[in-house]
This record gives sequence, C-alpha cells and structure tokens, in this order.
Amino acid sequence: MDLECLRASVSENTVAIIAVNFLGISERLDELGKLASEFGLVLIEDSAQQFPPTSARAGIADFAVLSFGRGKPINLMGGGALLVRQDHYQASNSIINGFPYKDQRPGIVWFLKRAVFNTLMNRRIYGVLEKIPFLGLGQTTFEMLEGITRIELNEGLLSTGAKNMYERQPLEAGYRERLEPLTKRGWTLLPENCKRAPGQDAGVEKLLRYSLLAPSFGKREDTIKALNAIGIGANSLYNVPLSRLAGASEHLANASSEFQSADAFADRLLTLPCHEDVLFSDLDCIERVLLDVASNE
Repeated sequence: MDLECLRASVSENTVAIIAVNFLGISERLDELGKLASEFGLVLIEDSAQQFPPTSARAGIADFAVLSFGRGKPINLMGGGALLVRQDHYQASNSIINGFPYKDQRPGIVWFLKRAVFNTLMNRRIYGVLEKIPFLGLGQTTFEMLEGITRIELNEGLLSTGAKNMYERQPLEAGYRERLEPLTKRGWTLLPENCKRAPGQDAGVEKLLRYSLLAPSFGKREDTIKALNAIGIGANSLYNVPLSRLAGASEHLANASSEFQSADAFADRLLTLPCHEDVLFSDLDCIERVLLDVASNE
C-alpha cells in the first residue's frame, strides 16, 4: 500500500488497517504497525494467501486471519483461523466464545468432495472445464457473510497440509531468472518489486502464485490466452477491484469514487502457478511464451 495515501485516508471513522499478504508477498507490517500505533488503530494481517503469517515471526499485528479454503496455501476445503496476539487474548476470548460452535469433522461426504476436487484440478481436465462458460470456473463472486461459527480444526489434516506446503519446491528464483528480461519491455515482476518484511528470505519464500504486471491490458490477455492454450494455468486472479465486483460495490460507501490505481492494477495483473505439479520444463515453456508475446509490438 502507498503509505502516504494510507495516512491521508485515516479519519475519525477508521478503526483498523488491514495488511494483505498478496499471493504470499508480505505487506510491510513494521511500517504499518508504526502508523497504526500513531493513530491508535488495530492492525490486522490478512494472511489468507500466505502461511505462516508474518506475525508468526514478528508479533507486530494485533490479529492475523488465515484461510483454509480452496486455492489457499493449505486447502481444507473451507474454514480458516483467527490468530490473536497474546496481549489481546483476555479481551478477545469472551467475544470469540460468544460465537456458536459447529461440529465439522470430516466424514465420507467431505472425503468424496475432496477426491472430486483433486481430480478436477488435473491440468488437462481443468483446462477443458474452464472453457465451458456456464460453469464459471475461476470467476470471483461476492457472497454475503450470513454468520460466523467456530469449528474444531482437524489437526492431522492441518499438519499434513502444512508439511506438504513446506516440502514444495520454491519456484520464485526460477521464475525470476527466466522472466527478468521482460522488465526491459515494460513488465513488472511483483515479488522482486515489493519490499520484504523483516527477516524474510526472498530466496525461500513460498508464493501462492507468481505475479507480474503486463505493460497493458491487451498484452495481459494475449499472454493468458497463449499460456492456457498449452496447458499452463495462467489467470488474472480477481479480474476487477472490489469497486467493480457485482454485488459488492453496493456495500462500499465510496464505490462510486475513482480507484485509478486499483483499476490499472487489475487490468494488468497476470498470475502464474506455483503448485507442486509445476515442473522446471513448464517454467521454460512459460518463458518462451511470455518473451514471444512481449516481442510482438
């Protein structure tokens, strides 16, 4: 986030700053923490796309939120976690205990759903299904939160998911080496252009997806089309900012305002897969496609 714009946006109605770890790239919690402290605000680390959260290494944020839904670092087919800093535990405990408890132990239906999900994630099968318009695979939709319930996490599944994620080979260095020439043609490699959190090693960080900004909307669309044609699951992620997301804009007080930076970012964002099935031969294919698209002026 632009720290100066953030400072200028704080008003008497501001209660918290939400720091989003975008696709596994950490926000600057140290600088945001100082800003939150200056204005007496709560700092929330949104770590739905990164595990573990930065706060696990440096307890700067007051709270951290995790997601265990589909497409997240640890996929438990839903749910998440709220992590509370120790100095807030007593005050938060009574509030958290007020939410209803739901028994959600995995049963036969859960395992069947997971088996179907894993089958559909096969790159060939998913590639075919993605071309069927009415399925809407990969599309971002808004759903109103009806309520919050507590569930008991399955520790075995959680630890297995974390173990598999830690054992996954990091691909960031491979992407950086192959895609660095694009920077001379107007592309931006986001992981290399975002300031890291204290103590973070850029060489071993596990990204959810590798992200870059194309020079234009057209270049981004041409690249996605070319990569998906050879079975590489490239996408534009959310595709639009919240202010243009159907169903969400009516809940934003300033939805009618212009969000030029968010619009430009959404129009140029390209994300590339980092899951365990991505091979270095896939990275070579990605390199050839992107350099080919970039050279076509």
